[in-house]
Amino acid sequence: MLRLIAVFALFSLVLLVSADAQGGSWQIVDSNQHTELSTFVFAIDCSSKDDCAAVVNVSFEFGSMIRTTRDGGNTWRTAYFDTIDAGPEIKKPLSHWDISVPDQEHIYVACDSGTVLKSRDGGQNWQQVRTEHNIRLQRIAMYDAMRGLAPVAGTYLLQTLDGWETWQSHHMEALLAAYKPDVPFFGIVDVAQPTPDILIALANYRDIRVIVRSTNGGDSWQTYQGPPHCRVLHFVNARDGWAVGSVLTGVGDLQRDVICHTSDGGMSWVVQLDREQAPALGLRSVHFADRLRGFAVGTLKKMWVTVDGGQTWKIAKDTVPIEQTVVNFLDIDYVSPRRAFLATSSGEIARYDGIMSSVTNLSKSPARIRVYPQPARDEMVIDLPHPWVKTTRIELHDILGNYFEPLTTQAGDRTLRIATSHLPAGVYVLHWLAAEYSHQQLIVIDR
Repeated sequence: MLRLIAVFALFSLVLLVSADAQGGSWQIVDSNQHTELSTFVFAIDCSSKDDCAAVVNVSFEFGSMIRTTRDGGNTWRTAYFDTIDAGPEIKKPLSHWDISVPDQEHIYVACDSGTVLKSRDGGQNWQQVRTEHNIRLQRIAMYDAMRGLAPVAGTYLLQTLDGWETWQSHHMEALLAAYKPDVPFFGIVDVAQPTPDILIALANYRDIRVIVRSTNGGDSWQTYQGPPHCRVLHFVNARDGWAVGSVLTGVGDLQRDVICHTSDGGMSWVVQLDREQAPALGLRSVHFADRLRGFAVGTLKKMWVTVDGGQTWKIAKDTVPIEQTVVNFLDIDYVSPRRAFLATSSGEIARYDGIMSSVTNLSKSPARIRVYPQPARDEMVIDLPHPWVKTTRIELHDILGNYFEPLTTQAGDRTLRIATSHLPAGVYVLHWLAAEYSHQQLIVIDR
């Protein structure tokens, strides 16, 4: 018990120091110093907080490379540099467009000429898999080492069940034409596979968006109205997903940022953000560590952050220490509540460390929340300062960032009871996240 009290006192001091900050910081962990050529990091994906791989496009003359890390970004190596002529029908060199890292050993890359580049040993050895489609595979999403999706530029969706040893080609043209018969053609722009059986594709034509979805592993498909103006998907589970994009404002090339959310696996979407925010040139990527914390990034160092599932989005300014002014944030992987990796057009990879527990410009709660008993054993009671007038969430995580299922308060609630008998003894951080303020408090669970 005395040990828990000492730990509580230590982390109380830490909390007092950092309660008004975002709870973490960005640093550059890889740059284009590994080559004399101009580079940009086009895509990045991680299987854990330590194991990541990134697509680095050097130029259309010199090809693409894969950079990997096995120690959380402290060191990086070039695992593959594609400058080899693979045949008269395959583009030389083979450009890489997206990457998926389902576990520590497997890496899959979507390439030109209908090609999947894959490694089964963490990037030591590589194999090119040529599909029957001699056009770009622009995205790839692997649920695990065996199962995944890759859209062909157009209306074909490739599905594999054995790590791209074989694949099935789903042609969505007739399905999309039946849903929107007045549209001349569609293109599938992104895919997601949140479970083995749920497959999701986003198709677009100009301002029209359509979700094509299967719940039986691809045996049958259904169509739904897609997220307006969005081109990039991200799902944290079978139900919760986000999409980002942009829409022209009507003034030159200026664009409004758009962020949408689904809570039913893509069958319906709600616009969480539709705003012109300088620089007004749109969003490129979105990623969530859990159902509450997320980043959305885009052109000219634009970065939106949320800690409440997108109910509130705030701009994070001058957070990534990149000297160049004209830099686009191209992709982000928020791999855990304590770590994210960012791909940039300047050829640099940035890493975020810390727990994003509050958002810049959110004020702390003006009224105190009472939590008792402390220490808690089998149950903990939260007394709110007044009956809450809207639905919000309370989340709980331990001091290492391990996240537990959030509670949802309903309008009119004043007292909440949380069962703690299943939680190990230790110090935890309680967050109450509302649209206009945030509250955080350390609690102790004892046995």
